[in-house]
Amino acid sequence: MKLSTKNIALELLVIIMIAIPLVGFAQAGITDIEGIGTVITRIINVFIGIFWAVVLAFGLWAAVSYLTAGGDEDKIKTAKKRLIYLVIAIAIAVSLTVIRTVLEELIGGTIPIDVP
Repeated sequence: MKLSTKNIALELLVIIMIAIPLVGFAQAGITDIEGIGTVITRIINVFIGIFWAVVLAFGLWAAVSYLTAGGDEDKIKTAKKRLIYLVIAIAIAVSLTVIRTVLEELIGGTIPIDVP
């Protein structure tokens, strides 16, 4: 893999996106088993939120690539593939959200919706 400024910046952005919530969770002060459950649910909520943000960004990218294709068949074909992948990503994101909610109901606890 060729190291370019763009690749390094992207990797640093991913590392920062993962590290920032963990720094906040380090101050949670876990004292019992419920504290561990709270931290786990917060981590799940953060990852679901990040996934939705990526889906939104990918959707914007797919839409812009389709709108700027300008009649070029190859660009239109590529944009349609991206739109299909977008639909799949939305289905996965909805499934993750539903699975989280179902697990919440089965366990009987509450998983906070807000992400700190």
